[in-house]
Parts: sequence; structure tokens; C-alpha cells
Amino acid sequence: MNRFIATFTAVLALVVTCAFAAPLAAQTQSADATASVVIAANLTLVNTRGMDFGTVFSSAGIVRTTNANSARWSGTVDPGNSINVTFALPGALDRVGGGGAVPFSCNTISGGMLFGSTDGGTREFNPYVGSGPYLVSPGNDFQIALGNENSEPNYGCQLDVSGRQAGTYTATIVATVAVL
Repeated sequence: MNRFIATFTAVLALVVTCAFAAPLAAQTQSADATASVVIAANLTLVNTRGMDFGTVFSSAGIVRTTNANSARWSGTVDPGNSINVTFALPGALDRVGGGGAVPFSCNTISGGMLFGSTDGGTREFNPYVGSGPYLVSPGNDFQIALGNENSEPNYGCQLDVSGRQAGTYTATIVATVAVL
């Protein structure tokens, strides 16, 4: 019986100790997560008018653009953004079907930018170098011109048609707008 009482006492002591002992500390861990967002600029650009030199005779020599036949683009960007404009300009207009080319060039201030639907300011720039950066303000719309006479006559783009074979001559002008 002593053994029974000793075992019972030991078990009872263990139960009492467990019941009143401090609980084990809970384990905790933390881990960080990042929150992020990329806000892309809402940019549009459309060509609204090509550069049309019209129909001329080869005896006309140098043919220049004016404000009336300059190439035009129109675009929008989110308010508060700045943009830069660059052009890929041809060195010549090539004869459709082959057989010739007409040299093409632009004056160093024949690029132009207009901001806002109400004259937010016109800026002239060298189309071989590019513009800007320009803050699009007021509003969010802009117009690009290539071949404007701007502040001086003969400051647009030009062709030398002297002695060229009759035909249609074309080239592609690419305007690229980057949001900065």
C-alpha cells in the first residue's frame, strides 16, 4: 500500500504542478509585405495631317513647307507630365516604283509644340535634335508641327525638285513622344 500511496502522491503532485505552473510562452513571428503600384502615363498621339508639297514642276527648284502644309500630330497626356518629342526624318523622298529621289531637309527651328487648346504657348525646336522636356500645361493636350514657318519665312522643311523625273515621291516621317 505504501507503494500505491507513493505513486498516487507523485501523480497528484505532477497534476497540481502542471495545473498551477506558468503556461508556455506563445511563439510569434512577423513578416513584412510590400505594397506597390505602377502608375503609367496615359499618352495618346495621332497624325492629323501629312506634309503635302502638292504638285509642282521640276523647274520649281526649291519647294518649301508653310504653316498650311506642315505635318501635324495631336496628343494628350495626364496633367502634370513632361514630354519630349523626337523625329525620325528622311534624307530624301523616294520615287514610287524606283528610279530617283528628291532631297529633303528641315530648318533647325521647323519643329513646333503648342500646349493646351487655348494657346498655352508655342515652342520652336530643332527637329534633328528633339524638344523638351516640356511640361504639358495648361490642360493635358498638345499639338506637334513639323515644317511650320514659325517666326521666320523659309524656316520650314524643303525639297529640291530641280531636274527630277516626273512621278510621285514619298517618305515616312515618324514623331515619337516620350513621357519623362
